[in-house]
Amino acid sequence: MIEFDGNGNLTPHTGLELNWTESKDTLIGSLGGTLTREELLINYFALVEYLQLEITPHFVQFVNGSFTTAKAHPNDIDVVIFIDYQTFERHNATIQSCKSRFHLLHLDCYFEKVYPPDHEYFIRYRTNQLYWNDLFTKNRKRQKKGYLKIIFGHGVS
Repeated sequence: MIEFDGNGNLTPHTGLELNWTESKDTLIGSLGGTLTREELLINYFALVEYLQLEITPHFVQFVNGSFTTAKAHPNDIDVVIFIDYQTFERHNATIQSCKSRFHLLHLDCYFEKVYPPDHEYFIRYRTNQLYWNDLFTKNRKRQKKGYLKIIFGHGVS
């Protein structure tokens, strides 16, 4: 069950970690309700299916935007998708197409490459991960808020 604070922001004020099975129930039960939300959810579920079929079943998403607030008619869903760097490189054209395709459906998709700890670019991955975490735990008024961290398959390290 998702809860909101007095400002309508998701709590706890961090990444609420869920697996895909838990998150589907949570999204439908807690974040559905209005036609606007239902349409966004349908588009989001289409994104997830596209990623799983066309790119990989193993990734992590940070889900944010006005959709993860108590706002009845959110504008969009912001999704950061963390994917293994080798998978990213193999599917770069598909990823670029995905961003354009789903942007039209009010899903702002950002992709980040995940590097293993012994890779020379691991610090780049960790820095990007920390950037998104910091960005998604505050709103434009600098109020604390949370976001969803959803694990698909075995995720990525």
